[in-house]
Amino acid sequence: MSMIRRYLESLLDDEVFMRIIKNIIIHLGIIISMSLLLILFLYHPIPTVDHIDLYEDQIDAQIVEMMERYDIPGVQLTLFDHEEQVHKTFGYKDFNNMDLIDDQTVFRAQSLSKTVTAVLILKMVENNQIDLDAQLKDLVSESFISKIPDIFHDVTIHQILKHEAYMPLGDFNRMFAINDQSMMSLEEALIYDLNQKRPNGGYFYSNVGYNLLEYIINQVDEDGYEHLAKTYVFEPLEMMHTSFSYDDIDLDDLAFGYDQYKNRIDHYRYPELGSGGLLSTSSDYYKFLYGLIHGEIIDNEHIDLLLTFDPDISLGGYGLAFDGYGYGVFVESMGESVTFAHGGQGLGFMAFYHIDLKNQSGYVVMSNSQRTYPLISMLSTMLNDAYDLDAPGIKNIHTLMIIFEVLIAMTLYCAGLLIFKMIKKKQINKLLYYILFLAFWVLTAYFIIYFLTGNYMFIHVLIPIHFEYLVYALLILNLSIGSFVSLSLLKKLRK
Repeated sequence: MSMIRRYLESLLDDEVFMRIIKNIIIHLGIIISMSLLLILFLYHPIPTVDHIDLYEDQIDAQIVEMMERYDIPGVQLTLFDHEEQVHKTFGYKDFNNMDLIDDQTVFRAQSLSKTVTAVLILKMVENNQIDLDAQLKDLVSESFISKIPDIFHDVTIHQILKHEAYMPLGDFNRMFAINDQSMMSLEEALIYDLNQKRPNGGYFYSNVGYNLLEYIINQVDEDGYEHLAKTYVFEPLEMMHTSFSYDDIDLDDLAFGYDQYKNRIDHYRYPELGSGGLLSTSSDYYKFLYGLIHGEIIDNEHIDLLLTFDPDISLGGYGLAFDGYGYGVFVESMGESVTFAHGGQGLGFMAFYHIDLKNQSGYVVMSNSQRTYPLISMLSTMLNDAYDLDAPGIKNIHTLMIIFEVLIAMTLYCAGLLIFKMIKKKQINKLLYYILFLAFWVLTAYFIIYFLTGNYMFIHVLIPIHFEYLVYALLILNLSIGSFVSLSLLKKLRK
């Protein structure tokens, strides 16, 4: 307390106070200058599009540039405007063997599966097979209900579709080789997941919920989930390269995934299909979206239900990009228009679609890389710009990049200060400072080791280059702290 009192008293001295202000201004000036230099070095501006006719012309160059920048092996893209569509392919389905992507290359669509699952549920509602207010306990067996917590017994189809059923995210790392006969069943996976730690309520994005919808469909319809998808979606819309089963796909057409560390991933499958098991191409998935918005799968009443959301429900972090969640779709209001979208991400793959309902335009992108989000942000922003719509929420990825550029600058500046102190032969004089420096050294070391050992972090796939530069900056800071503390201790011991 006496130290704090002396410090406050010193502030009354104009000379001391002005020196503090001067130092703050100098430090801030250096950090701002470093931030601006990093922004010039790292920031990738999104080009403006004056007219829709120019959109397609500008896309090719931007995709190639961003694929090189982010080390993305391959991209498959379908652009559409009313009934016109253009299919584009870039890069490799197997980068190791330089096998090129073509229109028939099949990708894991990951969470784009959720929109298909939601549409199948609404088709069953339309056919009077199921009710949106039906409770789980009335739809599945007593044996299943007895093995899951009571809190889930009364949840409704509506709540599950909306991610408002208190269900956990689920284990998205539970993968098996495509011929692995030891893979657990859907029921076993659900019982395990539903007995894990769960959120308290409100919106919480849940793979488990959509896998449970798959299970419910299997219980209610004797033909089951996969058959329903083929009957109402894949076959009538002629989606020839789409399935939930590897048995229906030519393995030579499958793209190999590459994770955020750029490692090739062997083909795999999940025990569940409803949240992320779809295999498809961008052109096939476009057929699904076109059929959906033109009433070829469900009627207009149920399309409206699909897009309805409660604006008072907070989406948490997803609220930075979207206004609400309908049934299997994220929705964003754009003045007179409404856009809906969904992303998919899993080991080695990313997928995304974006539709502007008023202009009936949009895109579907499939990629065999977990480093594709900045490219997706660019596509959505350019599409909205072409139609004079507000910037989409997903453009906030670029805002996050700027924040990270400032963090990198601050981290490097702190490391530089410590290096400067070592050159000037300064040392730590107080025990409290030793404790603070060591605590920060341990924290940065833990974070760096966690990253270097290949653990998944969502922020890494969201802004891969910026995240990696921050890790490198923290490594420099960690080494600087370790050196400064070690030299100070050596000087103390010599005395």
